[in-house]
Amino acid sequence: MNLKRGNIKIYLALFLICLVFFLFLGRSFQLQIIQHTELTRMGQALSKRDIDVEPVRGEIYDIDGTLLATSVKVYDLWVTQQDLHLDTMETAEEILAFQEHVKTLEEVLGITEDEFMAKATGPHSSFLVAGSINKETLDKLKEKWPPWLVAADSYKRIYPNGSVAPQVIGTTDSAGNGLAGIEKSYNDVLRGVNGKVLMETDLWGNQLAMREAKLYAPVNGSNIQTTLSVPKQYIVDQWVKKAYDDLKPEGSVTAILMKTKTGAIEAISSYPNFDLNNPRVLPPSKENETLTAEEYTEKLFHLWATPANLFIYEPGSISKVLTTAIGLETASFNMDTIFHDDHGMWEYEDGTILYCVAYPNSHGDQTTEEALVNSCNPAFIQMRRYIGIDNMYNYLEAFGLPYRLGMKIGDESFPWFLPRETLRQIEADTMAFGHGYSVTPLQMLAAVNAVINDGKLMQPRIVERMLTDEGDLIEEFSPKMVRQVISKDTSALMRKMMREVVTNVPYEMYFAVRDIGMGGKTGTTDLLEENEEGKLKKITSYFLAAPIDDPEYSLLFLVDRPTTDTHSYILVEYTAGILLDALRYDGYKGDNPDAYLVDVPNFIGLSDEQAELELKELDLKPIFVNYNEKASPRLIVNQYPEPGAQVRSGATLILDFGDLSSKPVETESESEAESEEESD
Repeated sequence: MNLKRGNIKIYLALFLICLVFFLFLGRSFQLQIIQHTELTRMGQALSKRDIDVEPVRGEIYDIDGTLLATSVKVYDLWVTQQDLHLDTMETAEEILAFQEHVKTLEEVLGITEDEFMAKATGPHSSFLVAGSINKETLDKLKEKWPPWLVAADSYKRIYPNGSVAPQVIGTTDSAGNGLAGIEKSYNDVLRGVNGKVLMETDLWGNQLAMREAKLYAPVNGSNIQTTLSVPKQYIVDQWVKKAYDDLKPEGSVTAILMKTKTGAIEAISSYPNFDLNNPRVLPPSKENETLTAEEYTEKLFHLWATPANLFIYEPGSISKVLTTAIGLETASFNMDTIFHDDHGMWEYEDGTILYCVAYPNSHGDQTTEEALVNSCNPAFIQMRRYIGIDNMYNYLEAFGLPYRLGMKIGDESFPWFLPRETLRQIEADTMAFGHGYSVTPLQMLAAVNAVINDGKLMQPRIVERMLTDEGDLIEEFSPKMVRQVISKDTSALMRKMMREVVTNVPYEMYFAVRDIGMGGKTGTTDLLEENEEGKLKKITSYFLAAPIDDPEYSLLFLVDRPTTDTHSYILVEYTAGILLDALRYDGYKGDNPDAYLVDVPNFIGLSDEQAELELKELDLKPIFVNYNEKASPRLIVNQYPEPGAQVRSGATLILDFGDLSSKPVETESESEAESEEESD
């Protein structure tokens, strides 16, 4: 019996040994034969390490090739905790060397020993010591380079012109992705394609000896040349800032300058604005000091937005230009038609009253031109009724107002229109003078521009061409006519009447003195919000074009809730100033080409004080660019127009002081010492 039991144990042991052997053999067969190809691929993948190589983001230029945005090479300094060997640091010599290296970091980078040790003993195995340092700083560190410090190449976005057209150009995040403006809309074009470095590594990720790494080069981003003009942008910025200071609006001031015949946007300015090199800094104010994190983020994105493309508003009386053009084009009335305004208001059967600007007075009987000059609401209600709802709606669609433009400068709002089948009489009537629908400023500019551009609706554009990083042409964007909306003859009549609108305002002097004919129209939007005096707050606007007989420029200027003066006609000072300066810059000599011409002197090398004295004698005005009154010396390095050019008296010159941030700042003690030496 015992023998049998012993045999059973032996057989059981043999069976188990055989079972294990066959299982091992089967598993070996599976791994080495069946899964050989798959496992070989997986093993190779595990032994390879790939590192992304960042491409250089494309540059952005203005129409003349002035650099607006570029990427410069910088360095991020990293440390891996295991490379520090803090746990194995025992000898006094090792500890002293480590302390010396940390002291070097403090001297060059400004990071204290406590700050460094907090990161070195923190939860992260790798940590950033300093980001985006330049080569000069890197070279200082190389003199006493810590063995555990690693420098990784990176790129930093730089905007040479700071606060020039910031909402249009936009900004990027730390990873180089566009967050606003052109940087966001053309991110795929500017971004490029990452490259890779592939290498074979050991278990710890170190490259194997005798094995070469493979580099797959990145594809750098493409460059974008915009239609913007930096000199024109400076001009518009100056007048927008002046309007903001004068009118003290609750909201912003926005101006858009467009080439009439091509739709090319030469300047978009909004104030308040921000510095593209410090995009996350809000304008200083007591309100901004107490913002929560959520409020700060909301306000920041609001500041980055482009009001010209994102802000929608009821355009008000500027749309009377469209109503007049539609009526003449459809022969619903003519230039001799008489419109009646007996009471300065229009009353409906249900008791609703629409008032005219003349109320409690009235304009009486008016021709078509007089009704436009007077901006008479009752007259335009009559015009709308002559035109009819379908004609009115069809032409507003033809002018493109119910549809987005597709402008790629950040986000674009949808316009708001009531469906034509639901329009009541009063709603259709208010459309005749720009209420009851909402559009963006860019939409309104494009529509009114068509009226004076021989009836041609042009597609507004901000990009002129795309180029490779080596400057080869990828794509060019030519002027595009969307459609012919009204006839050339109707357009000529409208230009004539719009000239009369301008010459019949209190600021006629701004047009007559310089012999440049202009045409335009005021606009006022009443908001459902009252000010402290119980009056409705307003958005005031002005459309102006020049020279009106053959327009070169169209301009729309808006002030969101002005507080000092809510009359839209006062905006003629700023709009006329912009167009006069822009035309003078282009060399336009006006209706009287020999009047008021001045030869531009050479200001390069002069100080600001010397330039101001000479400009005053010549009746010229300066715009100082890259100017810092605390820097010394303050010398002009460039100017627009160039020396020898002829401009009209009263023109604005752009004087560039270069990069004054790198020049020494004169301290009070230095200036006192200089004055003492002079007195001695």
